Amino acid sequence: RMISPYFIVSLPVFLQFIVKSSSKWKGSILGLIMLAFLISTDITGIYRLYQNKFFNFTLSDYCRNGPKCSIEASKYLKINPLPNRSLTSYNFGGFTLWQNSESKVFIDGRMDQWQKKGYRVFADHQEILSNTNIDLFIKYNFNAVYIHSGNELVGILKKQVKNGTWKIVFEDGNATIFIKNK
Repeated sequence: RMISPYFIVSLPVFLQFIVKSSSKWKGSILGLIMLAFLISTDITGIYRLYQNKFFNFTLSDYCRNGPKCSIEASKYLKINPLPNRSLTSYNFGGFTLWQNSESKVFIDGRMDQWQKKGYRVFADHQEILSNTNIDLFIKYNFNAVYIHSGNELVGILKKQVKNGTWKIVFEDGNATIFIKNK
């Protein structure tokens, strides 16, 4: 996703290098090959920007091409923010905060490197959602869960809906939101 901007920014830098470099580089075959390569990649980069609707990118485009989030879930959360202690998919956290700062998320895209005294919340997050560690899920005592609909935890929590522990407040093909019953 960063290739196009990189090449657009790199062209002036490369041209400056060519202009200020020693005379042995000017007109050399290697210099011309490098310049031709950079220009061709810049043209490709500009075309990709246009092709990917860079200047006209909608939220639907973002969700479809990025974290596979749900615009409808976002609309729901604007009216019904997530409570404290909410487990969110890694890809949903930042989008949720961006669209609705009132919602409380467990993790977002900034947290994968965060650690304090050896504790890494991202490791716990991955253990819960990727390895379906139910004991760790219970330990955190979450009040809400907002995750991809295909996650294995969705099936487990749907069984808990039947016994009254959780309720589904939103569901579409991309996301499911559960709220813990009090």
